[in-house]
Amino acid sequence: MKALLNKMINDLVKSLHDGGSEIAILKIVRHNNIIKLYEVMETPQKIYLVMEYCDRGELFDYIVSKQHLSEKQACTFFQEIIDALTYLHSQNIVHRDVKPENILLETLGNSETCKLIDFGISRTYTLDKLITTPCGTASYAPPEMHRGEEYYGLLSDVWSAGVLLYAMVFGYLPFCEEDEDANIDNIIKGNYEIPDEASPELKDFLKHVLDIDPLRRYDLEQIKKHVWYNKVTPVKSLPGIIIGYHKIPIDDRILNVCEQYGFNKDEVKQSVQDNKYDNKSAIYYIILSKMKREGYDSIADLFSKDYLEYIQNPDNLIKKNENTEESKEGAKEDKKEEKKELSTLNDIIKPINVTDETLGNPELSQISNENKLKPNKSEAEISVASASSQQKNQENNSSITSDNYSSNSNSVKSFNSSSFFNFSTSLCLLFFSLFNFSISFLY
Repeated sequence: MKALLNKMINDLVKSLHDGGSEIAILKIVRHNNIIKLYEVMETPQKIYLVMEYCDRGELFDYIVSKQHLSEKQACTFFQEIIDALTYLHSQNIVHRDVKPENILLETLGNSETCKLIDFGISRTYTLDKLITTPCGTASYAPPEMHRGEEYYGLLSDVWSAGVLLYAMVFGYLPFCEEDEDANIDNIIKGNYEIPDEASPELKDFLKHVLDIDPLRRYDLEQIKKHVWYNKVTPVKSLPGIIIGYHKIPIDDRILNVCEQYGFNKDEVKQSVQDNKYDNKSAIYYIILSKMKREGYDSIADLFSKDYLEYIQNPDNLIKKNENTEESKEGAKEDKKEEKKELSTLNDIIKPINVTDETLGNPELSQISNENKLKPNKSEAEISVASASSQQKNQENNSSITSDNYSSNSNSVKSFNSSSFFNFSTSLCLLFFSLFNFSISFLY
């Protein structure tokens, strides 16, 4: 479970202008290598995100426990991370903080599978404009970001994934000088060494993924064609669900179990199909998780063969002109709920495709000062350096420790009160009602 501070509803509204809040993005992603959001609960002080449980913990701790991974195992994990990034960027979502601490491991049969987490500084983007806001963890951020340049979201994530791959194979980071300025200088110039024990294929692969010129850097398709990437035969990637394009698969057996717990299974089914994040959909996915652990196959399991057949069937796509009696009834019920309760925070938050140029107050850099992968290889995690020294001083003054490095992305930022009055009167009333609204949760 993750808790976000909820000092003011307006603070969360401000995050929408940053290209989509963490909640908004988590609600539209559904992939087997991305963490699954179950429910959003709100109190006057905090917003709680209930997510799936990953029993093996962080990839960071996994690397530390083993000192480093074999090229074969690192290749398997890297393929899963690339699958997750392929899915995200197919929806124009950039993560901007890919690193071992933001990847959880879950037991899958006799091995582990990766789950990408922490979308606190993620955002949506448009293909016709570059991104301007520098953020993320400095040692994983690309050279163009350190130079204060506009950058491609996709190629930024590719660079971070390349640094992550280096850390998995060798047990330390390619850029890990104790002096912050020297570390940034090495990133900008691409000064790093590849140990001799690396295979020739891996050396060549890293040189292309960690190319300081984003226009020469490998994209996702080039990565998948490289000989090292295919060192381990890639498992056929199961496509994720595109919300609003695919119909969400329903397992009637899970609905029957929900009914045993006192839920109306028709209401649960409607909640899942409508992609809501209330206690009804939460109990559905929790039961699904339990069934998976016990070895049951389910069409709702994104790893299952039944799901693969379902997602490849064109009959399971949502048609734009689809207007069945069932959807009509669902719309009527939704209107009744709106009249009764107005609207919850879950329904208000939606991703907005905007660029950093439209922001009144650009997003500050995410700053980290984390534990080291090796005691003799210290990593000074700093905020991404911008062009002016004044910006750099501001970033240094806001440094935080490794224990709460993610708090900058989790806590909502201040919102200029004058901007609030630019919204329509009706929207203000909706937000005001949220202060007296709470969401019940049942396990």
